[in-house]
Formats: sequence, C-alpha cells, structure tokens
Amino acid sequence: MHPLVLCLIVACIGGCAFLPRDAGFSDVESLVAERVGEPLHWAGVSLEEEAIRLRVEALLGEPLSAAGAVRLALLNNPSLQAELEEMGIARADLVRAGLLRNPVFGATLRFPEGGGGTNLELSLVQEFLNVVQLPMRRRVAVKSFEQVKLRTVDTALTLVADTQDAFYVAQASLWVTEIRSLIVDVSEAMADVAERLHHAGNITDLDLAKEKTRYQQVRLKHMQAQAHQALAQEQLAVLLGLAESSSMRISPRLPELPPTAISESGLEDRALAQRLDLAAVRMEREILLESLGGARLAALQPDFGLGVEAERETDGSWLAGPKIRMNLPVFDGGGTAVDAKEGRLREALRRERAMEVQIRSEVRQAWVRLQHGRQEVDHYQQVLVPLHARIMEESQLQYNAMQLGVFQLLNTKREQLEVGALHVDARKNYWLARSRLARVVGGLLPEPEPLPVDDELEDLFGANPAPPVNTGFLSDSLERFRQ
Repeated sequence: MHPLVLCLIVACIGGCAFLPRDAGFSDVESLVAERVGEPLHWAGVSLEEEAIRLRVEALLGEPLSAAGAVRLALLNNPSLQAELEEMGIARADLVRAGLLRNPVFGATLRFPEGGGGTNLELSLVQEFLNVVQLPMRRRVAVKSFEQVKLRTVDTALTLVADTQDAFYVAQASLWVTEIRSLIVDVSEAMADVAERLHHAGNITDLDLAKEKTRYQQVRLKHMQAQAHQALAQEQLAVLLGLAESSSMRISPRLPELPPTAISESGLEDRALAQRLDLAAVRMEREILLESLGGARLAALQPDFGLGVEAERETDGSWLAGPKIRMNLPVFDGGGTAVDAKEGRLREALRRERAMEVQIRSEVRQAWVRLQHGRQEVDHYQQVLVPLHARIMEESQLQYNAMQLGVFQLLNTKREQLEVGALHVDARKNYWLARSRLARVVGGLLPEPEPLPVDDELEDLFGANPAPPVNTGFLSDSLERFRQ
C-alpha cells in the first residue's frame, strides 16, 4: 500500500473516538450510593433541571432530618454540580488520548532562474512514535479518567460529611436557644423576686446587684445562642445550595444515640479499602508507572516520523518515495525526562505510604473521640440529669410544704436547665464525632439506625424528662411568694 494512503487511513481511524457526556457517571453514582446510602444526580444529565427543582421543593416542604439534608445537598449543591463537570473535561482528555496526532503536510514551490517549468515538492509525514505510543497513552488516559471519578466521589463524600456536621450544629443550636430562652424566663422571675425581697428589706443592695448581673449575663448568653443559631443555619443553607436559610425548616431535636457502640475492630482496614482519596493516590502511582515506559521509549528517539514525499520536476515529471524525519539526540538524550518520571514515581510511592499511616491514625483518633462522646452523653443521661431531676423534685416538695423559698426553687430550675444545655452540647459533639469517623473510614458505619425522639419539650433531658418551665409555673410560684 502507498505510504500516503496508509497515513490517511491511520489518521481517519484515530479520529473516530467518541464518548457520551455522561460517560463514567454511573460509576460515580454507584460509589456515592454505596458509601452514603443516598442518590447523586447530575443536573441536565441524569435528571432534568425541572425534576431536581420539584424534588428540592418536596424536601423543603418538610422539617429536615440529617438524611434529608444530605439528600438535598447531593441534589442542589452548585459546587458539587461544578465538580461533576470536571468529568466532562476528563472525558474530552480521554477521547483526545485515543487520537493520533495530525499528520504534517508540507509543500514547497520553486521557480527556476530563466523561466521554464516550476518545481513543486509535496510531503505528508506521520510521527511514528506517536502511533507506537497510542495504546500506552490510551491506558494512561483511562487511568486518569478513573482518578477523576474517584476524586469526584470523594468531593461528594466530603460534602456529605460537611452537611451532616452543619446540620447537627444547626439542630443543636435550635435546641440550646430554646433552653436559653427558658433560662431567661427563670432568671427574670428570680430578678423580680430579688427586687421584692430587697424592697421588703430581706436582702442587701449587693445581693440585688448580683442577681441583676446574673440575669443580664443570662440574657447575653441567650443573644449569643440566637446569633450562633442564625450563623449555623446560614452555613447549612450554603451547603444545601439554598439562596435563603429561611426557606428550610430543621427538625428541632437531635436524635438519641444508637443503642450499641461501634467496635474499633476492622475499622482501619475498612478505611484503607474504602478511602477514595487514597485510591486516587494509588491510581496516580499506576499512571506514573505507565507513563515511565513511554518516557523511556521517547528517550530512544523523541521525534521519528514516517511519510511520503512527491516532487514534480521542471519538465513536468514526478518523483515520489518514502520520507523519514528524525532528530539527532546530540544535546538532550532524553535521560533527564526519564529521571524525572522515576523520581515522581518514587515520590508517589512514599506519599501513598504516608497517607496509609495518616489514615490509620485518623481512624483511631476519630474512634476515641466517638467513644468519649458517648461516655459523656451517657454520664449526663444516667448520672447528672437524674440527679438534677431528683433535686428539682425534692425542691418542689419542700416548696409546697413551705420549707423552701421561691428564690431557691427558681435557682434549682435554672441549674437544671443549664445542665440540659450542656447535655444537648454533649449530644451534638457525639454526632459530630460519628460524622467524622464515617468520613475517615470512607463510607457508612456498621451501626444501627438512630432511635427517633419525641418532639415534646419534656424530652429535653432524654430518657429522664424534667418538669418543663412554663408561664404557669412561674406565675404560681410568684403569686404564692406575694401572698
């Protein structure tokens, strides 16, 4: 076959590569669902924009749970949707890697002195090394595409972890703000009692000033809790892709702890098998290993082309034949490029080992935080909360028997509510630690679903409810004091 025809055929074959826009997304979708338990959608590709809008509205129509917040973030977070477009860029790189470089066409026209026919020279050259390296380049591009998919899934998992953290913080802030509001009510009543006692001459100016100071400090804590709640909801709204935080309603109670603790056994190995950032680093090592072979081949002859050349003489006759083009490795033998590739490969191996050590440590640290968080919540629920409930119960009995004043009774209630706020904070820290452990393990944890909680205020202290503070309680106490 004529060399010119051969070059044209090879070039045409190389130009036929094509991949659809959603290439690789099904793998990303499966990995996310496997590790999170929630679906991932690519706007305009796996799901139409209108369908996404309707699903977002449906989720916002009900009070959000942690699972609902994660589902909404995977649907509506614009940064994640932008990250999915990176797959389109990687897809284009993969298609380009399967194409041969365009052949080089050359033409020279010469005009002989004294007139006569012109001399025309035509050439078409295809880089031979580019043809030989095509399978290797294709393999590298496939691995690079796989690496992009892994990083895309890892970005989605990071978004899920951040959304869970922001949700638990926002949920806890709602609860704490409610408790702080009750503490303000109690402290206001105590300030009123102190004012009356002072007016009757039963307490000094100093005692009155101290009680007023405590009341103002309680008000300040309530204002801080309200600000923290507003900021927490804004941070959550950004992760959910919402223009306004007011468009969402958050379920107001943190869930109870799961009935069983997580075992540390097997978590480190599970993390090494599941962590996609580690998988991306391992893929980088494989890419460098593949490209090292190409660098060694290119070092032998970095620019070698085969083609055909035809020349028309001045008398009108044609001369045609094969053409070879190559450079002479006089100054650069290509060894430096090979050395650089080998250095990057060694660097990738050491980075992979360093990440494995880091991941193991992260898992151990996260597990320790989770265990301590569980112990702290259990201590509140099993020790401190029951003790304060007992103190409140006895104080109420003594108050009813007129053995305890209203001031002492209200102070006991305020202390009980302060413990309730600390209990909520401890429960929030547990769920944040659990979210962190799921992130460092790289997927769902082997744990039962959390138990639902009642939305009543009496459940403020978990399994040991205390009498709620309400207007009637304060009014009755103050009325009896006045009498």
